[in-house]
Amino acid sequence: IYLAENVASKEQVALKVILPHIASDGEFIKRFLHEVQANKRLQHKNIIQVKECDDYKGTYFMVMEFINGLTLGELLKIEPVLPLNIPLNILTNLLEGLKYSPSKGVSHRDIKPYKSMIRMNGDVSSADFGISKIADLTRLTQTGSVLGTPAYMSPVQAQGKQIDARSDIFSTG
Repeated sequence: IYLAENVASKEQVALKVILPHIASDGEFIKRFLHEVQANKRLQHKNIIQVKECDDYKGTYFMVMEFINGLTLGELLKIEPVLPLNIPLNILTNLLEGLKYSPSKGVSHRDIKPYKSMIRMNGDVSSADFGISKIADLTRLTQTGSVLGTPAYMSPVQAQGKQIDARSDIFSTG
């Protein structure tokens, strides 16, 4: 992921580029395009916005809003114990986004501290819907297969069972 500038609007953006050695992996490209489809549905202040996606000479890229801040994981490395109001704010922000996404048929499936961006004003947004479940699109995984980060998975997800928004809420906790 690179910091870039939109030459037309002069705004800073994040540019997520698929590396050439990965671009030949058809499954990875499917997941990348799936992430774009998931994010395009989600227009919420607590979800990082994808502005566009394209490929240039076979190199896929995604243009996202740039968040000037830290991930929750980075913050916890700097300050492992936080005053109670900060985790409450983070949790409230994340849950607002997670309350919204199922209304658009999307479950994240990989909520964790390094996919939670804290803006300079204190707002928090979820990022990286690369393995999300989109209700009305072809599934990228079969029932019984497991994707995600084991340390943050709900028991239902870890067992490869059908999940819904409750799994994301478990992972947020």
